[in-house]
Amino acid sequence: MWDFLDAQEKGSSCRNRIEFRRAKADIQAALEEGWSGRMIWEQLRDEGRIRFGHSAFAKYVRTEIQGKPALGTPRSTSKPSATAQHPVAVPSASLQQPFRVTSTPRKEDLI
Repeated sequence: MWDFLDAQEKGSSCRNRIEFRRAKADIQAALEEGWSGRMIWEQLRDEGRIRFGHSAFAKYVRTEIQGKPALGTPRSTSKPSATAQHPVAVPSASLQQPFRVTSTPRKEDLI
């Protein structure tokens, strides 16, 4: 098990995770009672039980309590792309008109 003093030496992300895990049971209970994540974070911060920001707190709630991937995590590439599901019809060459640039406008194009 991680020791708090080791976490201080290793960096803030380890320390933050340890602080979160120490309060995890209380966080889960508060969420089940209907408290918002921000209210829980403010309370724990005011009590001095956590020293990190709300964005890190929200990430830990999402990943460690809700079991969801962190926001910004790339999705797996195993899903087929949108273009593979819905191919775009390309008109044949006989239907396409070439693009031409002329310096004088045609009368039928003028309003």
